[in-house]
Amino acid sequence: MPLEKFTAYWRDMVEISFNSTTGNTTLYIYAFSADDSKAITDAVLKVSEKLVNSLSESSRQQMTRVASMQVERAEARLQSVRSEIRRLRSEEKIIDPKQLSALDFSLTQKLESELQGARTRLNTALQSVSNDAPQVVVLKRTIKGLENQLGILKEKMLLPDDSENPNKPTKAGRVNEEGNIPGVLTKFEDLTVQLEFSTQAYTTALAAFETSLTEAQKQDRYFAVFVSPVRPEIALYPMRLLDTFISLLVLMAVWLLAQFFYRSFKDHAI
Repeated sequence: MPLEKFTAYWRDMVEISFNSTTGNTTLYIYAFSADDSKAITDAVLKVSEKLVNSLSESSRQQMTRVASMQVERAEARLQSVRSEIRRLRSEEKIIDPKQLSALDFSLTQKLESELQGARTRLNTALQSVSNDAPQVVVLKRTIKGLENQLGILKEKMLLPDDSENPNKPTKAGRVNEEGNIPGVLTKFEDLTVQLEFSTQAYTTALAAFETSLTEAQKQDRYFAVFVSPVRPEIALYPMRLLDTFISLLVLMAVWLLAQFFYRSFKDHAI
């Protein structure tokens, strides 16, 4: 049978009524036997349940797909920033560059204080002894050592001037980018800002995803059978008495028509 004819036949054998007050749908299946009607009804309910669940799942996935993609992008960005921070800490061998900067600053103040004290002692010694005295020589060596250490430390704490000549050596020796505290501190500050922004974006994406899940669950549709199909005990069709009565009426009408035409032809013939 072609699909169009089968569809027309199926619509004649299936009756569906919907009650808008209760929201219930009633299904009637007409078949040539009780077992067939029960089997067809069970099959219809099974397919209907699968269809409703599929449509509900598809709708829920469509509502949450965009939010899920945003969460994945935010999570990937957050993981990337965290990996960059771990890599920088591993390369620089430091955990908190701010503490290292504070330590270097404290050490610089200490060296400057010691250098100032050594210069004061040198000036005091030169007032009573000659320039070649052993204690003067020792103080000069101490001052020179403190100046070198202080120069190295200050050079380390200064930003390199890459605009002129990045390979230009300084008095205390060339300080590369990895050993430059302000440069490392700047990198950590930039990564910290990115980490805070990525964390906030990830939190916002998670909140939006949870909201989407809640809205999707509110719009779910469930297929529930209020009254299960039962096997009919008696056959409603055919209605033998009614069909017999209708057949008699039709036959009587045909007989009356035949008598009418017969009388008409007979009277005309006379």
